[in-house]
Amino acid sequence: RIELPRHLGADLEFEATVDGDLRVPDQLRWQARIGARNLDLAQWSALLPASYPVPVAGRGSVEASARGTGRTVTGLRVQPRFAGLRLPSGTEFTRLAGELRLQREGDDFALEASGLELSRPAAVWQPSRLAATLELRDGRVRTASLRADYLRIENPPFMRLVVEVVGQMFPNGACEVSVAHYGVQNGDAMRDPEITFFSSSILKYNSSKVSIMRLLY
Repeated sequence: RIELPRHLGADLEFEATVDGDLRVPDQLRWQARIGARNLDLAQWSALLPASYPVPVAGRGSVEASARGTGRTVTGLRVQPRFAGLRLPSGTEFTRLAGELRLQREGDDFALEASGLELSRPAAVWQPSRLAATLELRDGRVRTASLRADYLRIENPPFMRLVVEVVGQMFPNGACEVSVAHYGVQNGDAMRDPEITFFSSSILKYNSSKVSIMRLLY
């Protein structure tokens, strides 16, 4: 554990373990974890070379852990929690938080995000869950799927469009989906109009085309 200078943050924690024969590095099994608390990203941005693509403002913490064999990473978990985040491009987030998990088995990848929040000024994001899988063969994408329970589309000057899952998923895999334009009236978010339906949807990629399979109940 390293205590940071006060203007940079609170502290950094790092730990790692390795198992196997050090004479055969490609077969070593390893895992590592790093955590940083109360970081001031503006101070880090001023400290690092300008060529480093780090946020230019924001405060918060992050924790990351990984495991693998040799040079291959088989699992990765990241938990960021930042407020007032501003990227070099000028994009700002009032809050960025959630948990991201990446699993790899051979040529198959699975990505899952829970409690994902990407709130921007005047556009609060509802924490949501995202799951994606990717299968490669001979270095090319063979199949992919994506499932999310919240999607927001902003295209000024039109009203914000929100597609979200309402409530819990039913035992047969179906869920209630709400589609609505959102505006602000007297400081409150207003739906105008709202449509709900029951659906089981999967977005799939196969070789060279993307298709949406939907079964309505």
